[in-house]
Amino acid sequence: MNIAQVLNAVPVGTRKANGYFATQLDNDGSKINYTNNLKDALKAAGVEVDAQGWFIAPKSFTFNYTATSTMNNASKTLPVTVSVPNGKEVTPATVAQVGTVKIMHAAYTYELKDGKLTRVTSADTLHAYNVIPYYGTTTVNGKKYYRVSGEHEWYINAGNVDGTSRTLNHNSYVYNNKGKRVKSEGTWKKGSKHTTYGAAMNIKGNRMYRVGENRYVKVVNFDKN
Repeated sequence: MNIAQVLNAVPVGTRKANGYFATQLDNDGSKINYTNNLKDALKAAGVEVDAQGWFIAPKSFTFNYTATSTMNNASKTLPVTVSVPNGKEVTPATVAQVGTVKIMHAAYTYELKDGKLTRVTSADTLHAYNVIPYYGTTTVNGKKYYRVSGEHEWYINAGNVDGTSRTLNHNSYVYNNKGKRVKSEGTWKKGSKHTTYGAAMNIKGNRMYRVGENRYVKVVNFDKN
């Protein structure tokens, strides 16, 4: 199969009845650029593509088309899955599981390529409090990430697992996700250190950090890191 065959078979950027196209309210779609990651997606799946674009097609593969406006750089991605009835059975290369980690804050999945991280829009967000396998770690721009796929270079921010140590600048109450004080936690003292997980969230009008399962402390009560 050839790269051109695949791209020609997908009706992207056309207004035909079975086509997929992007537009904006103030233009007819002529200011939209379309790009795809077909070659990279095949390579990630362990499929070699020669200089002329030919490859041995697996039974199924997925790639993305991205539409980007030349007016304001707004973009949208369309995942495309191709099924090849007589395609080759392909077993992706895998790496060994290292252990498990517990997600403490909902985490996006990112793909690492050429030292850069790009969100994997086709992957589900990993939800808080789930225990998942991990396959090693890496550091990108000084930040630690956990690899969460044995077959793909997919990672999540370690801040959603390990958390970040912060110091209280004020005596603090602990709240639940309803914004109610959890009296059994007592009062956390000024100067004490605690681990927060992920980005701050809004609870009953207050920005709070998660500090445990269904436990939150106001952001303003922590020193700025």
